[in-house]
Amino acid sequence: MMKNTSYFDRDKFIHDVIELLKIKHSEELTQDDEDFEPVFASGTDERNSEEITSEEKARELLKQQDIRQFICPFIQGSTNDIFDLAKICLSALVTNVLLGKIAFPIEDKFISAAFFSLMVKQGIAIYCKGFE
Repeated sequence: MMKNTSYFDRDKFIHDVIELLKIKHSEELTQDDEDFEPVFASGTDERNSEEITSEEKARELLKQQDIRQFICPFIQGSTNDIFDLAKICLSALVTNVLLGKIAFPIEDKFISAAFFSLMVKQGIAIYCKGFE
């Protein structure tokens, strides 16, 4: 999924995703506001040119068994703290995407943030069920 792997700033990516998660977390605390707009932006799905949100793409990724098999060993036994989970997983995830071992859209920090947000909302035990 990564088109140009010649230079990818892993630390900046991890920082940006964590910052988006902080914004998302603060948004969830203020959802009753009339001016509430979600942080996860929309984009275009290259497969069919239909509008797709980062959250919808993240939901698709959550269903992929190869991603689940990769992530669950890192997070089993962890708390549902979204920031801890993201820190635990992102570095390994980026490394393995760049090595071509797993497909995950690390070029889109919004999808990555939505992925971890939805995983925590679902619960680690449920997401990793069957991967003990």
